Amino acid sequence: MEYEYTLENRLKKPHSYMYSKYRGISFLDAYEKNRIDNITKFGYDTSLKPNKNLLSKLVDDINQLKLEDIITNESFKTTEVLRLVIFQLISENPPLSLCYQILSNWIKKFEVFKKVYTEYGPNFRKTSNDFTSIEVYSLLSLALGCYQLKKSNLKFLNAQLKINDLLCSIADEFPQEHIKSAVYAMLVELDIFRSLQIKNIGHE
Repeated sequence: MEYEYTLENRLKKPHSYMYSKYRGISFLDAYEKNRIDNITKFGYDTSLKPNKNLLSKLVDDINQLKLEDIITNESFKTTEVLRLVIFQLISENPPLSLCYQILSNWIKKFEVFKKVYTEYGPNFRKTSNDFTSIEVYSLLSLALGCYQLKKSNLKFLNAQLKINDLLCSIADEFPQEHIKSAVYAMLVELDIFRSLQIKNIGHE
């Protein structure tokens, strides 16, 4: 079975995911193979678990402003906020409620428009027309994954799966400087998926 959700460029031709049916174990196997293929094509091992040390290197150049301050600016860069969200989520005592609120806003935007823009303003209104940044989708997926590693959330997992479908559909177009963040996002998602599989097996 082919994993249909990454067969076409999902930036140009978004998938609606409406009435998607569960197709059994063969579908899950096709999904897992899709992610493994997209991770290993860049020379990464699927057993790699992005830990705090690895992730911190992706966000070591963050703006030191507080999240609350950034998102009330007249205009803010999506990547700047997402880096700070990730930085907070890999810290010892992350502000989960604030991170949840911020990420939920972007999930709503993505679910409705199938796009995430590079800049927003108050109330998460877009202030840019650029929705093609690989870095934006990679960091959003990674932030959703980092949140789930702290607190399970099926809504976030659902959104992360769709965002990573988009990333995998354009993997051949990844700029060299953003491959690592995209691959880490897939690795975190795959780790969460496998953990859920183990839990389900344990309840059989």
